[in-house]
Amino acid sequence: MLILPVMVLFFAATGYAQVSPDTTGVFKDISGYLFRLPGGMRSSLTDLDLVPETIRFTDQDDIDSLLSARGIFPNTDAYNLVYRLNPAVNNLNDLQPGTLILPRVRSANALSLQQLRGGGQHLVLFLDTHLRTELQNITSSLRSDLLRGQNWPATTDTGRLRDLYRSIDSSSTTLAATLNDPQNNIVLDKATLTQVRDELALYRSIKHKDTVGSSDLQRLAFLQESLQSRNAVFTASRGNPADLPEAFPSSDVVIQVKDTLGRPFPNLRVFYVPKAFINDPQKALPLPITSNPARGRLPEASYFIWASRPGDPTRLTEQLAILVRKRTDGKPAEFEILQIKPR
Repeated sequence: MLILPVMVLFFAATGYAQVSPDTTGVFKDISGYLFRLPGGMRSSLTDLDLVPETIRFTDQDDIDSLLSARGIFPNTDAYNLVYRLNPAVNNLNDLQPGTLILPRVRSANALSLQQLRGGGQHLVLFLDTHLRTELQNITSSLRSDLLRGQNWPATTDTGRLRDLYRSIDSSSTTLAATLNDPQNNIVLDKATLTQVRDELALYRSIKHKDTVGSSDLQRLAFLQESLQSRNAVFTASRGNPADLPEAFPSSDVVIQVKDTLGRPFPNLRVFYVPKAFINDPQKALPLPITSNPARGRLPEASYFIWASRPGDPTRLTEQLAILVRKRTDGKPAEFEILQIKPR
């Protein structure tokens, strides 16, 4: 059974956007979920959870009604969950008849569902709230740094450092404004949120250094490139507020691993990391399918990729810089990396 990790709050079906979380409720942790239960219902609703349900979508259906019928209020994070359950779906506005997986409220206690539906209430989903809180704290810290003014560290290139700080400060401010805008209508996946959090945390840590060396300047240059690119992607992803938000742009990637003679090299694990985290193996993540070819799906961003043996992070290939962008034809982005050490 697939578990859907979400934070769930119970709100009335009308006016939900203006309602503050119920401070009389309690949090209940069940199989990776966090539930806020309204006061007075806490004993009978503790057994609620979410499960995936496969349906047949027709041209007479609409997503909002289907979610509501399954006890879930249709907000941006509910759409996010639908996209996560249906990786091949990129735009809920253009759904074609066929099979679709939707989240559904489940309870072993029929009385729980009766109370939920009888009270005209839905589950309101908030995905990755801890991650979003961390991101908000980091952007607030960077904003405070800007207001206090910069204490310039010792560096080998003060002019370059000033230019990088000025550019990244501007990009991070724009990015924070977009992320904190409740009307941004952007479906942000966890991978992208994690990358943005890590990049802004890295920038904050470099800004607090007494000495900024050449490797820091290189990372700042990669951060500058990445944040400018992310702002462009976020702006393009806003879409029409009257429409349902589209899935955050991502692309399937296919990585061919070859030896120095151009022959396919099988059974290697391809790792990827955002460019700002060059030479930081703790931030590297593996593609799920080993070579050859290695395959996976990545959100739009700039990365370094390389290949290693499963279970051994030692790099066996070149470290290749790639730019992942969603293709208009829907085909995967294809790359090739070469082995640099003998078999």
